[in-house]
Amino acid sequence: MNTVTVQEADFDVGAEVAALSAGDVDAGAVASFVGLVRQDKHDGAVVAMTLEHYPGMTEQALAGIVDQARARWQIRNVRVIHRVGKLLPGERIVLGGAITDGAGAVVPDAMVEIWQAGPDGRYDSGFHGFGRCATDAAGRYRFVTLMPGPVAGPGNGTQAPHVTLTIFARGLMRGLVTRVYFAGDPRLPDDPVLALVPQARRPTLLARNAGAGEWQLDIRVQGEGETVFLEV
Repeated sequence: MNTVTVQEADFDVGAEVAALSAGDVDAGAVASFVGLVRQDKHDGAVVAMTLEHYPGMTEQALAGIVDQARARWQIRNVRVIHRVGKLLPGERIVLGGAITDGAGAVVPDAMVEIWQAGPDGRYDSGFHGFGRCATDAAGRYRFVTLMPGPVAGPGNGTQAPHVTLTIFARGLMRGLVTRVYFAGDPRLPDDPVLALVPQARRPTLLARNAGAGEWQLDIRVQGEGETVFLEV
């Protein structure tokens, strides 16, 4: 199967990779290449990149590359997605997890909102840092976004890259606000907000790297293992 698509819309890399081998018991491996917009160049920072294309010619050129690859290797399925239009720099990620209540039951009817800085650590650049989604029947939320950059903190301090996450659900008088940090980030020890959280409870704010650009953070609304929520 060969599929070549040219589009402006973003897409889920993990879902596309999974679809390549879905139902194909003879597939031994999946190889992928994801191009990113570089954040810096020799004469300054990159704000955005705009890609144009000639309809028909672009698809033909990409199909030619696929034919060359098939001639060299035994490839079963190929999926090529070439984005055009305005592209922002940064690492594309998928942020998700499950929300449970105090009894450990999933919360299938919550509304989740996120707010974050762009890859440059700013809220006033061209990056749209707000997102909203409903949890599914399994209580799961999922966002496709860009990895935020470090944000300026009080004084001359710096906050580690994070996503502010708010949960609205039945039984809550107001939204619950927390932060999602990224496990393994070397800037975590210096984050002034995380420093206020007891060491034993900090893991409730740390998303784990699940591979292929996916980060997972499960949230417990109350009870044992309750996620740390912020007063705002």
